[in-house]
Amino acid sequence: KYIVLFFLLILLNLSLSFSSNSDSLETKLKSANEDTVKVNLLNDLSAKYLNETPVKALNYAQQALALSIELKYESGITYSHENIGRYSHNQSDYKSAFQSYSEALKFYQNKKDSSGIRRIYFNISLNSCLFLCLSSFLQLFFLILFFFF
Repeated sequence: KYIVLFFLLILLNLSLSFSSNSDSLETKLKSANEDTVKVNLLNDLSAKYLNETPVKALNYAQQALALSIELKYESGITYSHENIGRYSHNQSDYKSAFQSYSEALKFYQNKKDSSGIRRIYFNISLNSCLFLCLSSFLQLFFLILFFFF
């Protein structure tokens, strides 16, 4: 009984801290200049909203990408592509996810960022696996329909 209550309190605390953290970033964003600080805020908000409000996450990532390109801010461009790739992956748009991850990978390779390269390769492999599994499943499904119906 107490264990369940304990876990409920932890979940409540986590949800409140997520909300306050997001609100804090939103407040900072309103007063941010059109610079790399704003790009980082947009990308952080995109990452925060990815699972909670995906469309909002995509919007922030696209804004960050546009501003990063305007500022020629490579780290912002990279992180924006990575966020857009995550959004696309979560929406089962594996082709778009692959394109975004590939763009991010180019920047990580240019910077020789082994941590970023590993992360992108992991995301690409997971994305490819899901895409191939889904494709194989659909092919099998249609074969079964063709032969049995």
